Amino acid sequence: MKPYLVLDCYLDPDGGAHNFLPHVHPRPSAVIRRGQPTPADATGYAGLVITGSAASCVVDPPPWVEPFRDLVRDASDRGLPILGVCFGHQLLAQAVAGPGAVRRAAEPEVGWPAIRVHRADPILAGFGDPFRVFVSHEDEVVPDVPGIQVLASSPGCAVQVLRIPGRPQWGVQFHSEMTFAEQVSLVRYRAERHPELGLDPDAMIAGAVDASGLVDRLFANFFRALE
Repeated sequence: MKPYLVLDCYLDPDGGAHNFLPHVHPRPSAVIRRGQPTPADATGYAGLVITGSAASCVVDPPPWVEPFRDLVRDASDRGLPILGVCFGHQLLAQAVAGPGAVRRAAEPEVGWPAIRVHRADPILAGFGDPFRVFVSHEDEVVPDVPGIQVLASSPGCAVQVLRIPGRPQWGVQFHSEMTFAEQVSLVRYRAERHPELGLDPDAMIAGAVDASGLVDRLFANFFRALE
């Protein structure tokens, strides 16, 4: 049986695949970290899962982004299942619709916004409308680009969930896979990095929601949609 490939785009020394592999299990899986040799095509894999990253695929992208994007494009063209998260969501959009499908956001989005569903889809079964979940990003997918279907948005981001029409391929901008400690750390980081936003991290954290169950639902929906 071919494995699902996790493209680990994290810049942290320990990577981020550990947040994803438990949800791929018990299916066979493999991991390629950013900077490692990348296959020229996706023929050896059952599908792709693409993690988030502190890197940008539009502002001075590091050298490993292009081979990862080429692999995602090949997997998409072959109709393989793909689930991209945050940076992975943006990379999927670029792979399918070109570099102009992603841009720098007018301002970073961070916190636990209400996400509204615009189009019913199996990937969002049981999520509710609206649902709240953690987000932290500076880039965003451009709405209305050809080849992308927008499923959900938040007040600060027009494309929170996307699908490639007719294919089992989805991207989500939000981070349901992160632990609460990771979410808190990112809120404090964003508040320090962007003082112009006037964020109150303590107040934001006090109003946080526990959406830890959504990652299980997300992956269950993903694999159920492939049956």
